[in-house]
Amino acid sequence: MLIKYGKVIIDNRASQVDKPFTYIIDKDLIDIVKIGMRVIVPFGQGNKLTKGIVVEILDEYESECKLKKIIDVLDDKPLISKELIDLSKWIKENYLSSYLDAIQLVLPPGDFKEVSTFIETTDNKDYKNLTNDEIKIMDLLNSRGKILLEDLKKEIKISGISKILNVLEDKKLLVTTIEIKTTIEKKLERWIKLINNGKPLEEILEGINKGASKQREIIEFLYDVGEISFKELSSSLNASSYSIKSLENKG
Repeated sequence: MLIKYGKVIIDNRASQVDKPFTYIIDKDLIDIVKIGMRVIVPFGQGNKLTKGIVVEILDEYESECKLKKIIDVLDDKPLISKELIDLSKWIKENYLSSYLDAIQLVLPPGDFKEVSTFIETTDNKDYKNLTNDEIKIMDLLNSRGKILLEDLKKEIKISGISKILNVLEDKKLLVTTIEIKTTIEKKLERWIKLINNGKPLEEILEGINKGASKQREIIEFLYDVGEISFKELSSSLNASSYSIKSLENKG
């Protein structure tokens, strides 16, 4: 039987399990599992279903112990590349980091436990020559719209569903997207642009009181540079927010 082996970092921060564990990738998943994907594996004496991330795939592996199998794949495509996995290994070896912490550094902002893979249909409605299983999947997607990969697998219990989804994606009948939940606050930066409607500088300055020297200086500066961030404008001209706000109020 054709099989491969995957080395998996388990989602467990205990120091005694801070190492890759080897699992069998059997024939149903052999074309699906890739480095950088999250998987579900049985772990520990109780075979608790646990999330992990694949960091290496082997064609051969010798072991005196009986190996367990990867149960399922959580992602349609790798979250990170092999190159970034290799970088995380280098970080662990050179900075005495744990595997999980090293992997976290190379992942997109967020937590790899809170990654959601969504499936939805495309505008392509050419459903000719689809198998019964493929039609069943497309019917569900058309009725439900965007759906979590995990929910789709629960509702449609088809053997080898991951491989079927890959085929449908190759046919451009569906698309997958990955969303990572993050607690990192997004910062918005304020930008300033002069609205001159093609007017010459002299005409624009006519609408500004000659005593408002700072406002006139801002107008002349913006006329030359075009668009600039509020922070850079304030720093370059030592302009107060009041002067800039006054110009905004004048339109």
